[in-house]
Amino acid sequence: FIGHILSPEHHIILGAQVFLEYVFPLTKHLSLHTGFGSGPSYFGADTIEQGRGGFELFSSTGAGLRYHLKEKNSLLLEFRAIHISNIGTSSPNNGINAQSLFFGYSKNF
Repeated sequence: FIGHILSPEHHIILGAQVFLEYVFPLTKHLSLHTGFGSGPSYFGADTIEQGRGGFELFSSTGAGLRYHLKEKNSLLLEFRAIHISNIGTSSPNNGINAQSLFFGYSKNF
């Protein structure tokens, strides 16, 4: 994943996470999904909560809707609660908590 932080300054966050999810079909093309995951990330901003930017652990949980375009392709709309921690590699380590709305494309393998 990659994200762009707009305020108070422009920064990036990028990383990868293992995200486990459960999909509950509603109709032929529409389903609900929920899941959670965690993985390494790079957070480019210095913050009061985390100190200097750098390596972080990015964890999230969420739920949303999935519109199936084809058998293995779908559009996603979901809400996620996010926690970012430097996992004690520097001080302070108060963590950053956020909520986000995601829109995306998914391809299942």
